[in-house]
Amino acid sequence: MYEGWQVGSGGKGQKRRQAYRDDKGHKISVAEDMARMIPADVAERARRVLHGHQLPEGFRPGRTLHLLTDLVRCAGCGSAMSASGQSTACSRNMHGGVCPAPASVKRMTLEQYVTKEWQWRIGELEMGDPLMVAVAQRWQALNAPEETEEAREAVAAVKAAEAAVQRLVEDRQAGLYDGAAGKHYPRLLKQAEADLMAAQERQAKFAGPRIDLTMFDDVVMFQQMWEASDLSAKRDLLRLAIDRVTVTKAPGQGHKFVGKERVTIEWAEPEQAA
Repeated sequence: MYEGWQVGSGGKGQKRRQAYRDDKGHKISVAEDMARMIPADVAERARRVLHGHQLPEGFRPGRTLHLLTDLVRCAGCGSAMSASGQSTACSRNMHGGVCPAPASVKRMTLEQYVTKEWQWRIGELEMGDPLMVAVAQRWQALNAPEETEEAREAVAAVKAAEAAVQRLVEDRQAGLYDGAAGKHYPRLLKQAEADLMAAQERQAKFAGPRIDLTMFDDVVMFQQMWEASDLSAKRDLLRLAIDRVTVTKAPGQGHKFVGKERVTIEWAEPEQAA
């Protein structure tokens, strides 16, 4: 309807609404000649989102002031930890909530430890390591966001096209195309299958992207890149390999920080093909 087509129910007992077609199988326009209807590509993207075949575009994150913001969690309650002066502390406890073991640690101490562990882990990566696959995927998304978004759209289009073919088959089994409407079924199925093939061909264009990971194999180059990066870039680099950092409460007042005892780093997992 928002594209300017007349719609109707799928038939007796059918709740889903769809474009009405005349005796020749053509859609009927109900829009004025000069009306500005929703473009077909936008409407199709919206349908993919509504049917769960594609995620909606999210908001851009706000500006952050610290290296580990949004990565750190308190082991005591699972809440995020946020900056408090020179420290990073359990947010729930800071705001008067109840945490059985509120964690707190010097911000710079934690940042230095996580960075060191991250650099060591990256330096040990070998081809075939699941973390290397995850880093490659995220590096690609970081350096070619438009191309990556196009790839995601292509995958979503395949899912939607597959669902359309399946829906036609189910509708026919349910009796929707019994009687006069049956003459339209072969053509609609042929079109749906053609749409699926076109979507699959488009998706195939994004298979096996070339990713330059040279810097991860060169310790000197990698270190130089890190040192030359600003805060925003360093945050991006850390998140190539790290999903979460969990901190436990110190065993007592004045105890020396021992990262391996108090910090657990959750390393990235490869994104599974849809």
